[in-house]
Amino acid sequence: MQDVKFGLAGYEGDGLFTIDFPAFKDFTIKARQTVLAWFWPVTNTEVELGFKDFDLDFQTRLVLDPNGYLDPIVLGCDINFGESYFVSDDWFEELIIF
Repeated sequence: MQDVKFGLAGYEGDGLFTIDFPAFKDFTIKARQTVLAWFWPVTNTEVELGFKDFDLDFQTRLVLDPNGYLDPIVLGCDINFGESYFVSDDWFEELIIF
């Protein structure tokens, strides 16, 4: 949370709220995947999906609705997946998916 940056500026008479949110530096999912499809041979493989330097930036303004809740109106969003990778025991599956 120490790297999250917030900003507030004027935008068409309303406040523009900006957030720079570096979601995570390194995120890895390891799993066993079973594929059962008529066009694909049955496979049961170990897979790994990873992201590095995932970053999310967006601009929004907050509007008060009739019930008294703040509703965000997103004006812009930038999602940077950084580096990503997919590794599988099956070379053909690795080639097709990534």
